[in-house]
Amino acid sequence: MEGPGPGKGKRRRGDGKTLQEIALSFIQRDGVSGICRIAENDQCSYVQETLDVGNFIRHFRTQHTDAAVKCGLLNRIDLNTKKPRIVTKRPMAIDIPLYMDSISKLVAYNHLPLCFVEWEGMEQLFDPISAALGITVNKSHVKMIIHSVAVQIRAILSGEMKNRLLSLKIDSASRFNRHILGINVQYFLDSKIVIRTLGMIEIKDRQTAALLKTKILEILQTYGVTVKQIFSVTCDNAANMLAAVRKLKQEFDFIISLQLENEINLEDTENKETEPENEIDTEVVENNRDRDLSEALSTEFHQDQLNLVPCSVHSLQLVILDVVEKSDESVKEITAVAKNCKSVKYKTHFDYHNASLPPVWGQTR
Repeated sequence: MEGPGPGKGKRRRGDGKTLQEIALSFIQRDGVSGICRIAENDQCSYVQETLDVGNFIRHFRTQHTDAAVKCGLLNRIDLNTKKPRIVTKRPMAIDIPLYMDSISKLVAYNHLPLCFVEWEGMEQLFDPISAALGITVNKSHVKMIIHSVAVQIRAILSGEMKNRLLSLKIDSASRFNRHILGINVQYFLDSKIVIRTLGMIEIKDRQTAALLKTKILEILQTYGVTVKQIFSVTCDNAANMLAAVRKLKQEFDFIISLQLENEINLEDTENKETEPENEIDTEVVENNRDRDLSEALSTEFHQDQLNLVPCSVHSLQLVILDVVEKSDESVKEITAVAKNCKSVKYKTHFDYHNASLPPVWGQTR
């Protein structure tokens, strides 16, 4: 039986030559080694100590593309056809809770928008993980994740603040035509003072005292906090803020008086049911005395609760404004110097010395 002829089973071109036969015509043989000679004007330094024609063909196609096409080692169609990229699968230790936690932190800690998972680069990163976990993540899902985390945090804070005296801190700010009311709370927990942010509320109406009071009570209600738990409220000296705190104080006094009245009425009802009829007149006098004593004790006990504490820094700023006018020449000169320091020509100097820029005059800071 005859053996296979030369080139049998190899892919042949239109002229009948195989790829190996074509490649060998551009390889300079030196014993068992081979030297690239496909480019006439380019002395390629590619050398194989042991000749491997297949590797030479790959070298011709990748390093001498034009010459490989010209001599029939590569088709233009093959050149323009992009082969699918094969990605190696690797083991990864991740579960759905950890995946969701990382997404929520990218939004809450790193300030990425809810739609960041729909960015092209993020899709390339997150889609394989989502497919492996069998879930779908888009803008709507991210919003649901953030809401779920917020509910959990609110539940934790509600447990921390239950039956504790609290100190509120309220302030408002306007940036880019948006008006935000911030509400912080401070209390004693595990032998240390902690500060929590209860809410950042966008106000779209006039910030009247009544509106501010309503917004504050709404936030407190979401955490299960009552007005009776508020020991003090710290705010700036704005008229609407001061009036809002006074209205909270009125709300507190109303609740306390209503509670006291209910307790007295309940006590009177119990006394009428238990005491003989001939002793009612005597008991009425004693009940009136007890009521007066209870009211006095209630006033004494609650008189130091829900105190207004003006912001010391803002008060100091107002004092400075009373003493130093903004139109003062010295203030103008200092302000001009501070603004000039922000010029680009001084940036290198401040960066070199790792120095901070001087603050510019502001009405509230």
